[in-house]
Amino acid sequence: MAGRGSTSASMCGSETAMSVTSRLNPLQTSPSRDAPPRPLSFAPRRKAALRPSWTWAATVCTIVATGGLAALVFAIGFLADASAAHEAALLPPGTVALFRTITKFGESGYLLLLSAGLIAVRLALPLARWRRRVAVAAALLSARATYFFVVIALSGVLAQLVKHGVGRARPSLMPQLGAYHFDFLSIRASLASFPSGHATTAFAAATALALFVPVWGVPLFAGATLIAASRIAIGAHYLSDVIAGSLLGISCAILIARWFARRGLVFEDGAGLAGRGAGVIFAVLRQAWLGKP
Repeated sequence: MAGRGSTSASMCGSETAMSVTSRLNPLQTSPSRDAPPRPLSFAPRRKAALRPSWTWAATVCTIVATGGLAALVFAIGFLADASAAHEAALLPPGTVALFRTITKFGESGYLLLLSAGLIAVRLALPLARWRRRVAVAAALLSARATYFFVVIALSGVLAQLVKHGVGRARPSLMPQLGAYHFDFLSIRASLASFPSGHATTAFAAATALALFVPVWGVPLFAGATLIAASRIAIGAHYLSDVIAGSLLGISCAILIARWFARRGLVFEDGAGLAGRGAGVIFAVLRQAWLGKP
């Protein structure tokens, strides 16, 4: 009896140690070093039953909200566009030069290159040559980079289609044409003020990154707001242009995230949007920085 009790006690102790170890190291996928690791699978996660979340009530609410935001943008345009453009024209040259530097961060080219580079590295290096936890982190990072690339590219394309379709004259033409001149279906850059492409990109990027790291939300949106304000300060856009671009960027990032989540890609589709594998990437980077195997 004593031998049997000691055996069961040792088994319970080993199970307790294994559970504690797994809690301390979330990246450990197998409790035994001799057991072969499970094969990696990054296929989309399917749900047993998907409830239709897009109902007629949701459609009506979306239409009403969109109409309300559009009315707000037009009201701001008629009430504040001209005065804001006049105030921006009076800014000191040094302030304008500073905003010309800030506005460059709203360009989409470097964001697309960075995200495409992360995707390319993941595709070029086979996962079989990496440690399991590094492979998992690389796959997650590549999936997030794919989502980010789609958000920046699609929001930028939509902004270009709208601005050339609307054909609003930029503030530089306000003395000749006024603040509310429109030349629909124009391909001229001077008639492509609404919406701001830089504001669209800045807020799309800020929203996409904030979905992955919510604690960065405040500095991300503060930076996006500064980029949007720079477009007014340098005389490239009106106030309503940057507000419309900001709303377009935020909407694109959220709607694309919902589209990914409903297919089990990148995000978990629940009460809110949460990135799959949250914390894994930073845990791997921290262990690499500390030199842990």
